[in-house]
Amino acid sequence: MYLYVFILQTYIKFCVFHICVIEKCTKVVSYHTPWNNSALIFNNLKDI
Repeated sequence: MYLYVFILQTYIKFCVFHICVIEKCTKVVSYHTPWNNSALIFNNLKDI
């Protein structure tokens, strides 16, 4: 019984960790992508 609880807790922790990592990654990507695009556009305008 204790082993089952331990496995369940480990599984939940792993899932939560995984979800957090995925959320952080998607947030980072979504934050940086528009910023990078606007920075690229700005640099291109500067060159003209």
